[in-house]
Amino acid sequence: MIFPDATSLDQLNALRQERADAAPQIAYHYTSLERAREILSTGSVSFSSPFRFNDPFDGQWDLLWQANREEFRQRVLTTLRDILSGKIPIPSYFSAVRRGQIQTRLGQLQKAGHVHQDQMLQEDMHFAEQSLNNIGAEVAHRWYSAQRLMRIFCMCRSELSLQMWSYYGAHHRGVAIGFDVQCLEDKWLMLLRKVRYETKLPQMIDEDRFLEAVLGGADTNAGWRASDPFVLALVKEKHWEHEEEWRFAVGEKEPSSLGTETLVKLPVGCGCIRELVLGTRSHDHACRELKALAQPFNERLTAVKLQQHPSAFGLVRTAFA
Repeated sequence: MIFPDATSLDQLNALRQERADAAPQIAYHYTSLERAREILSTGSVSFSSPFRFNDPFDGQWDLLWQANREEFRQRVLTTLRDILSGKIPIPSYFSAVRRGQIQTRLGQLQKAGHVHQDQMLQEDMHFAEQSLNNIGAEVAHRWYSAQRLMRIFCMCRSELSLQMWSYYGAHHRGVAIGFDVQCLEDKWLMLLRKVRYETKLPQMIDEDRFLEAVLGGADTNAGWRASDPFVLALVKEKHWEHEEEWRFAVGEKEPSSLGTETLVKLPVGCGCIRELVLGTRSHDHACRELKALAQPFNERLTAVKLQQHPSAFGLVRTAFA
């Protein structure tokens, strides 16, 4: 079962008001003629796993990259060693249980005397490293599960992108289907979100709070800056910004029911398809076929075919009868 962003149109409209960037009225999904036929024949679109994408960083970067840095690990271990060595007092953020464990260990270290203290501290540091690995693995597994169950439907603000036609429009032989964004949002009760393009990976955790949670025995969720797993779907490397991409992202509730190769299909409502834009290398008979298939979705559908701009590197729209 897929869970949407909202449970009612009122709730969805409230989320729209909070959206930082105004969504386009029409957004385009670039695809091949075969996939366009499937969409128009079945009345549904496919949400794909990021593991199927051409960019290995898209939706697949390490959310825990900060905690996995050696500098962060050493900071955790150094703080623990300083506490056990008596250099600093037990911090106030330690839970009662963790405070009791540390106090017990401090008593054992004092009784052991100087001869055995170094060995005991080495054992403590080794155990702490193992615990740190286990915490990282547990948190990573939780986020990987969300990542594995995430499905994305990619769209673009423009139908005139030379790169998008080359990447996803079957080398200009395919189609860009123009969807009415509000229609889809209302149908699916979810928001179309703008992709951000960054030069650096987002900082997902507050390192100070995450360190306190790890050392103090608190829930490591407290150290996260963002709890939305869909942030994975909405941040890409800066070089992709020419795509001007917007996305719908969904998650699956039952972890065992969805493999990474499985597509999630959602129905497209009547009126949600506004335009068919055919690439410069498409054939007229394909245009007529797709236009006929799209008529049930919108009798006033606009069908256009692109041509090369006569005096510039670009594309222009021409009406298709």
